[in-house]
Amino acid sequence: MRKIRTRLVLLFLLLAGLLAGPASAELIKVETGTSLRGVYLIPDTKSDTIRVSAIILAGEADSDGPEGLAHYLEHLMFWHADNVSNRTFHNRGGNAWVNGIVTNYYNEGGKDDLDDLFTFAGRLLTPLSLDEKFMRDEKKIVSREYDLRVSENSKWQVREQINRALYGANPVGRSLIGTPDSIAALNLEQVDQFRRAHYNAANMVLLASGNLSEPELRKHVLKTFGNVPAGIPNPQSWRDNPISEPLHNTLDIADDRANSNAYQYASLSEWKGSGDGLQDIYTTRFLAELLSSNLPGSLAKPLKIDNFVVSAYNVRLDRKLRNQIQFFFQSRPDEGVAPPTVAEKLRASLAELAGRGVPEKSLERIRKRMAREASRRGDEPDYILNRALRNLTAGLEPNTSADHVARIASVTKAEVDALIRAVADSHRTVEVNLTNTGS
Repeated sequence: MRKIRTRLVLLFLLLAGLLAGPASAELIKVETGTSLRGVYLIPDTKSDTIRVSAIILAGEADSDGPEGLAHYLEHLMFWHADNVSNRTFHNRGGNAWVNGIVTNYYNEGGKDDLDDLFTFAGRLLTPLSLDEKFMRDEKKIVSREYDLRVSENSKWQVREQINRALYGANPVGRSLIGTPDSIAALNLEQVDQFRRAHYNAANMVLLASGNLSEPELRKHVLKTFGNVPAGIPNPQSWRDNPISEPLHNTLDIADDRANSNAYQYASLSEWKGSGDGLQDIYTTRFLAELLSSNLPGSLAKPLKIDNFVVSAYNVRLDRKLRNQIQFFFQSRPDEGVAPPTVAEKLRASLAELAGRGVPEKSLERIRKRMAREASRRGDEPDYILNRALRNLTAGLEPNTSADHVARIASVTKAEVDALIRAVADSHRTVEVNLTNTGS
């Protein structure tokens, strides 16, 4: 009966939104007849700004060159796309970022900048036309970024060590920025090989948002990409290569740059999910929300007994490989609590929760919380855009707000129970005891 009532509440929220009239923003899949992997629009008549995001479905995990190659190419392609007749586009903002899986380029402007915005996106599928000396000198910028983001950042370095140890030879464990040696080893031939292999229409998704109509979007997409060949889609076959070897590794790291002592735990477990990759994203979010909450079934209560073993922690669940789930736990042990005590409590808590299953009342609380958020923020362009990017990074299509609400309602206790059992039964673990030396 409780499940029926919950479904009715969610259905009421959805119907209320529909009866209230069209939302100010919603995801629309636009058919253009081009070779692009996908074109989506998030119309927002209240905005004076239009953003065109061009997502290349390839990242560092798709590279077999020196580490940091996809990041170096992202720098060069942004300058190339932004440079027409030796001048940059004006009166708009833009940026780019890359992770292990996708590369995202975006530009913003007004109605008068539409030609520029789409010209920028179109130039991402053309050969680099920058001065060779400029491109070689850009490695110095990448090196300075390494100095700023990595060399003085103990958290970044620890995460990279965990990633390398956890994923071993699988390319998902590659360093995003690289190392000073790998950056120095990058060359333009490797860059062009990566560009030719992955920067094509079959690997590009366009996400346009702002004060733009569907006919306007279709017109500009056809003008820019109407005659662009598809190319070869990127299979990202590394997603299908699970890591079966067991690993139990502990890293003791002393660093005077650390803000405080910390204990971090990462694991990799077998988890095939439900067979619906998009629904599995919602299952992982439910469990992450539960473990991070103060509800029954969370990690908070067992980790905060005995004069508080851990008073501050966060949890993440990521699915980079199709049939495996990564669990990441980061904490700051309280004064006088040794990392082995935290490790013991964490493992015992996960095993206990896996054995008895997650409390249904806690799941329903999370479901209502997420449904309220969807109702409150469902027509916010940034909320829809971030969800679309999350799905694309997982190799999945963006979903609409109505589908988002339906999937929140569809998460089951059986699915979450299966996930926590997988997390508790990890076959690869990496622990880090990070000590602030105080020097």
